[in-house]
Amino acid sequence: MAHCLVIDANFAGIRLLGRLLKRGHRITFLRCDDDFFHTDAQARDILAALDRIADTGGSRDPREIARIVEGIHERDPVEAIFCVFERSIEAAALAAASIGVPFAPIEAVHVARHKNETRAALERAGLATARCRAVGSLEAMLEQASTTPRPFVIKPISGVFSSLVRVVDLQDDLASIADDLRSEWLGLPASLRGYIDRGFMIEDYLSGTLVSVEIGRRRDEYYEFMISGRIQAAANEAIELGSFLPADVSVLERQSCFAYARRVLEAIGLDLGIFHLEMMVTPAGPVLVEANARLMGGMLPFLYDSLSGKFIHDMLIDLVLGNPVAVPEIDPARSVSSFALKTVEGGVVAPDFSTALPAPLSDALTRCDCYVVPGQAITAPMVLARLQAAADDGRRAETIVVEIARHVAGSIGVETLDAAPVTRSALPYLSAPAAMHQGELRHLA
Repeated sequence: MAHCLVIDANFAGIRLLGRLLKRGHRITFLRCDDDFFHTDAQARDILAALDRIADTGGSRDPREIARIVEGIHERDPVEAIFCVFERSIEAAALAAASIGVPFAPIEAVHVARHKNETRAALERAGLATARCRAVGSLEAMLEQASTTPRPFVIKPISGVFSSLVRVVDLQDDLASIADDLRSEWLGLPASLRGYIDRGFMIEDYLSGTLVSVEIGRRRDEYYEFMISGRIQAAANEAIELGSFLPADVSVLERQSCFAYARRVLEAIGLDLGIFHLEMMVTPAGPVLVEANARLMGGMLPFLYDSLSGKFIHDMLIDLVLGNPVAVPEIDPARSVSSFALKTVEGGVVAPDFSTALPAPLSDALTRCDCYVVPGQAITAPMVLARLQAAADDGRRAETIVVEIARHVAGSIGVETLDAAPVTRSALPYLSAPAAMHQGELRHLA
């Protein structure tokens, strides 16, 4: 069995460690000083079973991480490096190159982690992309935003967890958005502010259906895993409330998304791993929103495993180690979905709160993680519960999970974010190749 090194971890990273253990590999976990996962009983059991846990010593400098990895490699040769957390993916690429083990190229990972450079790479390759303008600091971005024609999107060049992303529409009060962004910035952990401090950008607003494409690549081999859809907040489309698999797209849209995803990977240079590409399906074809040089995160791996009956992390392990990879067939009548019940403001949980559901809904609910109890005071916006639903009879799980969420929210008695209508892109693609590179964009002046 191989000696595998996992650099940093989030919720999904613990899942990866667990799958490596199940497959009998020797594992070193290079752990950062601020965990982004719950150390529940399952996580503690996994961590306790690892062969070695090393510490970064509080450093997040890729060169220092690479030096630590070199020391580990000298004592016990490492055969594979894994990283599924974007804040450390650049360090992982540098570390892999420094000890000569397979990984996506440093330059490609750097481009993926800098959205403005990603846009430039796509433009050079003649691919559809949103125009953007890098504007430096948060305050500089806000100043530029005040004179930018609406609608547009503001976001960090190197984001984490969709932090500080906003869609600025015609009716929005920019001063209020600015105050909200400053407050969110101050509330971020220092380890994330370091990445976001690379700068901000203002870019075209894309009109269409947001999807995520999970695609694997091993040099000249491609693996088309999944296209997932998003549940967005009705009040702010930049806020993600949930996901659903598979996305409700047509066969043509699916083919176009995967074909475009391949060309994106080639343009950026990402050539080893399973990559999470977010894109907008527009009337003219797919347009990239973000290229992540890592596997899907959050609840998506768990949803994929439930839908397919296979572990997506196992396929990542096989792909990196050079083993055969078989993409599982998905039952077309089955769908799965997740939903995070988020408060709008504070309040008090109803004294008679219960997660009990009527039979049609309870039958579809596959998991409910509730984080509040009756009578609990809610003093700040938070996630009250995470819900998962599945449908095997051709119904759409995303519709069911939204209905479940509304039922649970009504019982909690605290105002929560409502979901925007889940719609699919039903517009035909334009036939002219040039039109595929225009998209439905509202350009910056």
